[in-house]
Amino acid sequence: MADDLPSISSIEFSEISSFTTDQPQNGLNRVDVSAMIDARLESMKITYEMKHEIDKLAKRFIAIEDENTSLKKIVEEQQVKINEMSDQFDELKTLKLEKTERFGVARFNYKAANDDELSFEPFQFFYDLKPLEDGWCNAKMRDHKTGEEKKGAIPENFLDILYKKREEPNK
Repeated sequence: MADDLPSISSIEFSEISSFTTDQPQNGLNRVDVSAMIDARLESMKITYEMKHEIDKLAKRFIAIEDENTSLKKIVEEQQVKINEMSDQFDELKTLKLEKTERFGVARFNYKAANDDELSFEPFQFFYDLKPLEDGWCNAKMRDHKTGEEKKGAIPENFLDILYKKREEPNK
């Protein structure tokens, strides 16, 4: 740290080095000069410490800006998903559901393992669910990016079923 401290200028040093005795020269003695040097060194130390703290604050500010940029990106991505979900919900409202039709909403991501299966993300709406064996069902979905209707098998336990077949009351 001492190496990083600014040095006393050569003019100040030559004036100070001319004092070899405690005898006053130009109204100053060695004690006065020593006090001036100590005061100057303390001032330089404080200046150095302040610069060091400013550097630390600048680095922290940059880190906060980077974090803020990352958070803004996350918020933008979530807004896109919300808009997509809103579009899907609007689409769902326009469907005319039969009494026997069921529909559901995906709770998880699913990547199709076969050509007859559908891949989907959470909050994807499915309609015209037809149960199959072993916890699967055939379903239709509208791809929110292309608008294309897709049909295929999906794992039923990945869905929240929102409407089930209505039972007719016993007469």
